[in-house]
Amino acid sequence: MNVRVPVSTAMLLLGMCAPLFSSAQVVDAPAIAALTARSLYTDTSYIAALADIEVSLESTQVVSVENVSVSVNGEAVTMTASTTGTHFTGIHRVEVGDTEGPIDLRASIAGGAEQVGVTEGDTLIIDLTPPSLSLTQLSPISFEATQPEGSPVAYLMPESSDPLVEVVCEPSSGANFIVGDTEVFCFALDLAGNTSDSVTFFTVQVSDTTAPMVELVGDAELSIEQDSIYMDPGLTISDNAYTEFTTTTDIAVDTSVPDTYTITYTVTDGSGNSATIARTVTVVATSSGGGGRSSQDDEEEEVAAEPGEVLGESDETAQGEVLGARAYHFTSYLRMGATGEEVIELQKLLSAFGHLSHEPTGYFGPLTRAALAAYQEAHGLQPVGYIGPKTLALLNMGTVSSDPRIPALLEEIMRLQAEINKLKGVQ
Repeated sequence: MNVRVPVSTAMLLLGMCAPLFSSAQVVDAPAIAALTARSLYTDTSYIAALADIEVSLESTQVVSVENVSVSVNGEAVTMTASTTGTHFTGIHRVEVGDTEGPIDLRASIAGGAEQVGVTEGDTLIIDLTPPSLSLTQLSPISFEATQPEGSPVAYLMPESSDPLVEVVCEPSSGANFIVGDTEVFCFALDLAGNTSDSVTFFTVQVSDTTAPMVELVGDAELSIEQDSIYMDPGLTISDNAYTEFTTTTDIAVDTSVPDTYTITYTVTDGSGNSATIARTVTVVATSSGGGGRSSQDDEEEEVAAEPGEVLGESDETAQGEVLGARAYHFTSYLRMGATGEEVIELQKLLSAFGHLSHEPTGYFGPLTRAALAAYQEAHGLQPVGYIGPKTLALLNMGTVSSDPRIPALLEEIMRLQAEINKLKGVQ
């Protein structure tokens, strides 16, 4: 039996059944959202002939290791890989022999029977060429010394043929260089790990053409009395390159002959630079014209003391303090700058008389000089502040002047000293 279906109803039924006759539905295929590669050897895009490459792939859908394929320069490679959700990571060791140039890295994801592979690429560079260096300054590089412990020298680093390179030099720029020639050695290391085939070197030359700085200690013009002892105050020396020097001193002062003498000091550093400085010493004749008296007699004229008194001090001080200080025998003519045991004993004596307040130091400085001048003045001598023959005799004979023979004995000592000086002059 034939059933007639209205056209409108037939069209409706066909519309309802249409999906049953359509082709298979196409599901969105997974795609590569991002693909990167790096060399684990240098952590850059430049790698050496043998390096581990890490491939990182980010998919638009969850991905498995089996669904990812990787090729290097058109050949499929096997990777040690893992996935986490949509992220794929694989490592492959590249062995490219002697071939330089780019590596074409490609990856694809398979998503089903109808899904064709989706491919992305990234490029790495194989670099086997060692970098070379060229000097930017002519050798030797010359500098003037600035300090004894070594002069800091900053030089220009050599240039490399490879822009992606680290240049290392030893000694480094800015290091201290001593006087003379120093070889500097340099090499280069590029980002692929290639080292320059040869070492480049140049010479840093530190010169010293500056003479030492020399200054006199004390005055440049000194005056001393005839037949006294001359003690040279010395020098201070500084230099831009050295701390040790050769010093030549021409000290030709004849204190027995009144005259003006020139002392010449020549200081030479390790580079042969010399500096010269001079001092004049005038030996002044005694006002008595000799006559058996020393040059310091006129400066140490005695002043008579009352019987039973210490010259310039009370009898009570002499009995309590001075006698104990007389156990030491002085032998030297001491003055500013002197050091040693005799200075210590002198300072003890001056302290006993109340002229010096500090503990003995063994150095004859301004305080000791002032104390000695006070001692001399207190005992009837001219306060010259240094020890001459008469002060020396006074220190060694005691200071109690109640014995009338003491002035005569001092005069006799002076006469004998003058005779000795004359005999020395004859010899």
